[in-house]
Amino acid sequence: MKYRGDQNFYMCEIRKDFTIDATFKGNSSRFLNHSCDPNCKLEKWQVDGETRVGVFAARSINIGEPLTYDYR
Repeated sequence: MKYRGDQNFYMCEIRKDFTIDATFKGNSSRFLNHSCDPNCKLEKWQVDGETRVGVFAARSINIGEPLTYDYR
């Protein structure tokens, strides 16, 4: 898959009409890896009328273990 001619990009679809694009700017959560058995989960919140996304542990995470979530 390519986006703007790049092969590496960091996007998260929140709804069909709302996608977060952290390809060029964002926080460290954009580097979470995919796993079918993830140790993190994403939660969507409404704060002052704006959608916010938080990353939370889905289980105990060992020191040095990569943070993962299910991209699907």
